[in-house]
Amino acid sequence: YLPALIRPPQRIVERYSRSFCNRCDVVIAPSVQMKQELERYHISSPIRALPFGVDAEDFAGATRWDARGALGITVPHILLYVGRLGWEKNIQFLLSVYRRLRQQRQDIHLVIAGDGPHRVHLERQAQAMRLGGTVTFTGFLPRAHLISLYRQADVFVFASKTETQGLVVVEAMMAGTPAVAIGARGVLDVVESGTTGILVSEDEEAFANACDELLDDEERRLQLGEAGRRQAHAFTAQASVDRLLALYRELLDRRTEQHPST
Repeated sequence: YLPALIRPPQRIVERYSRSFCNRCDVVIAPSVQMKQELERYHISSPIRALPFGVDAEDFAGATRWDARGALGITVPHILLYVGRLGWEKNIQFLLSVYRRLRQQRQDIHLVIAGDGPHRVHLERQAQAMRLGGTVTFTGFLPRAHLISLYRQADVFVFASKTETQGLVVVEAMMAGTPAVAIGARGVLDVVESGTTGILVSEDEEAFANACDELLDDEERRLQLGEAGRRQAHAFTAQASVDRLLALYRELLDRRTEQHPST
């Protein structure tokens, strides 16, 4: 996000995007929602939605890091957020949802993994909400530790409305951890609500209730987690490369048909 004072007007963004994209044989968008946004700019070149995924090999090994022990978590259930700690990620909303959940149950702990410009403010917000020792900010974690944390969490929570792809949601799914998320662009391409996760509106009560119900239903968590794991394989880096290579071959074949002598 650019500060408002230096952010170009939308019409200029659209004009330059259209000018650049119309010089291309095909335009690749990271999600269906981004494809629809570009189509709104009246771009004449064909636009394909092709999300780039995660490395499945990262999730092939066994869990080696005891997140509960390392982070001092003694309650049964872990809620997990992973990502940049910036305003656009809507983490303040997650803290409000978590406070609501804590009023209903005491067997939960929220882990916020990652770092960013608003970490200090968010930590202060958690203290002001009297969430204190029930919220852990880990900062950046080694990749292997992060994957172990994904696997040991019960529910992945995500409230961002500005994602192009929602790769951390795919990573949670790859680890078999169901997500409760706001049904916004990017995430909509990844999660099929009720089948591979749960999507809700930006409503604290609805979000909290979805988490609460999932925490109380282990069988449902396992069902969503397994379905999510299967779905996540469609978003692996290898699957993305295969689709991209197929697109390049299609373009080369088309160019050969149009210019057979070149």
